[in-house]
Amino acid sequence: MSNANASRIPKDIAKVELTEEWELAYWTQHFNTNEQDLRAALQEAGNATEQVKRHLESRQQG
Repeated sequence: MSNANASRIPKDIAKVELTEEWELAYWTQHFNTNEQDLRAALQEAGNATEQVKRHLESRQQG
């Protein structure tokens, strides 16, 4: 991954989208998680950023 991709920020940060490789890199770093857990959170909680955040936090506590 290039540095240019690492510094990109999604246009709409209210929704987690993984259509591009740089978006996956952004969101996994943002939530400090891995791809598998992020994709599972999206399936279970939807793509709203706050819902994904809460879902990931609840899994870390459990």
